[in-house]
Amino acid sequence: LALLSLACAPQGTALPRVAQFAEYAIPTQDTALLLAEAKERLLPFPEALELARDLPGLSEPGRRGLLLLGRHLIPIARRGDAWTLVARYLFETSGYLRPLLEQDSISSRQKLLALSQLLTFAQGLTLRLQLLEGETKIEMFLRHLRQLILCGEERGARTPGGVGELEAVKLMTVHQSKGLEFPVVFLPNLNKGQFPGRGSGGMVSPPPELLGEDADEASSDAADCLFFVALSRARDQLVLSRPVLRNSSQTTPSSLLERLYPALTACGARRIHWHRVHPDLSVATPAPELAEAPHLTLREVEDYRECPRRYYYRHVANLPRVSQRSAYMLFHSSLKETMQWMAEERANGNEPAETQTRLKLRKVWDREFEGEETAHSRLLHRHAEAMLATAFSQHTNQSAAESTLGFTASLEHGAVDVPVDQVETMPDGSLHIVRHLRRRIKKDDHTDERLALMRKAASQSYLN
Repeated sequence: LALLSLACAPQGTALPRVAQFAEYAIPTQDTALLLAEAKERLLPFPEALELARDLPGLSEPGRRGLLLLGRHLIPIARRGDAWTLVARYLFETSGYLRPLLEQDSISSRQKLLALSQLLTFAQGLTLRLQLLEGETKIEMFLRHLRQLILCGEERGARTPGGVGELEAVKLMTVHQSKGLEFPVVFLPNLNKGQFPGRGSGGMVSPPPELLGEDADEASSDAADCLFFVALSRARDQLVLSRPVLRNSSQTTPSSLLERLYPALTACGARRIHWHRVHPDLSVATPAPELAEAPHLTLREVEDYRECPRRYYYRHVANLPRVSQRSAYMLFHSSLKETMQWMAEERANGNEPAETQTRLKLRKVWDREFEGEETAHSRLLHRHAEAMLATAFSQHTNQSAAESTLGFTASLEHGAVDVPVDQVETMPDGSLHIVRHLRRRIKKDDHTDERLALMRKAASQSYLN
């Protein structure tokens, strides 16, 4: 999919992923250098790969890999549909398949199955979709696939056909297992409320008046059938499991499991208790010594916790980010810029009127949305105005705004810069630190770890 994106997206944001293909092995620093040069010269990808021929600063392995990628991709880019491009890349221009075919491992077989499924999916989808104005067939395919992922409906695109023949553990729902059989079946989490789950789907039950005395029995038929399907998938061994404790509290077995106890005892089934094994922290590997304690921003810490690879791409390799110009992202940036302007005005001793702030929001809004007016943008604009009104109502005129809009929290192993939206000194001398939320309030916002960092950083700044 990254290859398809690189073939049709002129910004080249998929290059870091394609550069890691074994055939190219392009160092990340070279990838960043080429992306920066292409942006500077306004050259689109994949044609911008040709810049590697004379670009100074590239390593020789990186130069070779970039030029090889260009020879493989440029002749077939923007021609035909997604299936044609992937098929020609795999079978004509590149050597991507060679190591997968030479290795008879589970990993290589999984990748081959996934490629087969991608080709089948792309071929069928291309025949059904309609092009938007100015859109290529490859862009159409990627757009539709992204929509499927956003809606959680991409399972058919990512479940390789023929997976039943692969020697690996298969994870699936009971419904997906219908009609299949396996030597060993493991059925976990057989606790009350977990299997069957609370509020789990099923067919609508007939009205009680039609069922009469059998209404209670009919309500449990769906769960019984589902349990029978799960049990009957096993050919040789069946493992039924449940946790005895959940969050240090005793659990209750599912009624479906309890009804099986007599039969399991009669057939001599073994009952095994598994105990949690706690790691021995006394022999844990110590953290490596750093020559210098890191000094990070809060955004860098959050990016690393969410995805270390994303942190590496953004903050170490400094690769360009994918531009997101959705209506919500534009709403977010417009509101953020307006609130920052309000804080700066107050820090300079100017108290902006609410009408001035609305005018500022409108000016930023028109610039971000480029004058485009839709029903969705009008709804978001009203929401932004309501949030600004809330910010005004919570501001105390007797307080003194300060120009400092950030603190540094000094921790045991480094320091973290923590931004804030507003700092006010109240009449009683207390400090009022404000962080604006451009989303709905959650019940657990007061436990947010960022608030703990803000308090620590502020206390260190003012108490020291």
